[in-house]
Amino acid sequence: ISGTPGEFGSYPLKFKVQDSGLQEDSLDLVLTVSDTGSSQVVINELELWERYNVGAGIELYNKGNKAMDLTNWVLEMNGVEGRIIYTIPSGVILPPQSYLVFLESSGINTSRRLFIGQDIAWIYFGGGFCALKNNLGNGVDFVRYGNSFEPPPSGTFWSGSNPVVSGEFHNLVRDTLSTDTDQSSNFKECNGSLGRKN
Repeated sequence: ISGTPGEFGSYPLKFKVQDSGLQEDSLDLVLTVSDTGSSQVVINELELWERYNVGAGIELYNKGNKAMDLTNWVLEMNGVEGRIIYTIPSGVILPPQSYLVFLESSGINTSRRLFIGQDIAWIYFGGGFCALKNNLGNGVDFVRYGNSFEPPPSGTFWSGSNPVVSGEFHNLVRDTLSTDTDQSSNFKECNGSLGRKN
């Protein structure tokens, strides 16, 4: 038995032991799960340019040891045609220590990649933001850059001078530990790695 249980409950277990003389014995046990760990979902990376004809993107990362059901969670960002409010569809689960990528183009959704279908307004030397809210509308994470004055949603914070996106690199990313202290210094401009460790 290994791994972190994903649900509370009691699970019957049977252990069987057999020796070389074919003598057999068994033991019935019940495994009770009363704590299933915790999840911590963060906005881990913003890809600010279109590549491979799939568009710019956003990466979420679950830093915790518990899967998170993202059904009806919401991503908000500045779009080419105004504010984008994207509701994550039913049944999207983000496992622990895993990534989920959102792309601005259209396509077929998978368990690791969802398509927003709207153009995100990433502007070099301009401003932008991305906010993540849970299914109750409470803020989970937030990032803004450049000259954006977008306030963080209720439940999240933001402090420090916004990081600048010059276009020298195309992504705004957290460090390799996905540090989240609600400070602008958690993000830096560098080459991207959507869907994998920064």
